[in-house]
Amino acid sequence: MRGYRLLQKHGVETNVLVTVNRVNADAPLDVYRFLRDEAAANWMQFIPAVERLSEEGVALVQEGETVSDRSVQPEQWDIF
Repeated sequence: MRGYRLLQKHGVETNVLVTVNRVNADAPLDVYRFLRDEAAANWMQFIPAVERLSEEGVALVQEGETVSDRSVQPEQWDIF
């Protein structure tokens, strides 16, 4: 936030990119209101965090049949 405030102070146009994960996905209004009211963000983007795992439980980029516990669940992303 300190860096973000410094950018705002100097008039730098910003855009906030939020990774929606299993933890923050259940609080969409809290996330939005924080960005709107506390951060004073004019532009916001939201992307789902999906971390695929190999059979050995190793995080991979695009492979694997299961996802980590940090990944947003489909139902959460739908509601968010």
